[in-house]
Amino acid sequence: MSFSDIPIRINGKDHLIDASWWNTIRTELILAFGSGGYIFEESAQTILGAGEIVYTSTAFKNLIPMEGNGGAVTISDTPFGTAHGFTGGKEVILMGTSDTNTITINTTDVPSGIISNGKIVLTRFSQVILIYNAALDRFIRQE
Repeated sequence: MSFSDIPIRINGKDHLIDASWWNTIRTELILAFGSGGYIFEESAQTILGAGEIVYTSTAFKNLIPMEGNGGAVTISDTPFGTAHGFTGGKEVILMGTSDTNTITINTTDVPSGIISNGKIVLTRFSQVILIYNAALDRFIRQE
């Protein structure tokens, strides 16, 4: 055992972990999950008609508050673009911030689009959770 080893217990057995390895893993976890925790809250966004959503691709789970630009809008059928780079299982929470400047999301079955039981309308404090399915290349609404 060296001074830099960290003792841990797994299933009743003692193990030593090299501190430099642990610090590397810890740094990677902070990058993946964010230092603030599991959910990364994006800045509030004002979305144009047929516009796309801005997101932080390195966050594990994004919370994106949004409203339409100057009234109710319908956003793009591919709201995160077609080159979003999300991996399978990525979760995104969209949250409306206005009852006047609502956002409608059509659920057109297109690559990088959103699949749901009908269109989604985000009003103040309403939210929808989307999970990206890489095999289908679709964001699926969590029901």
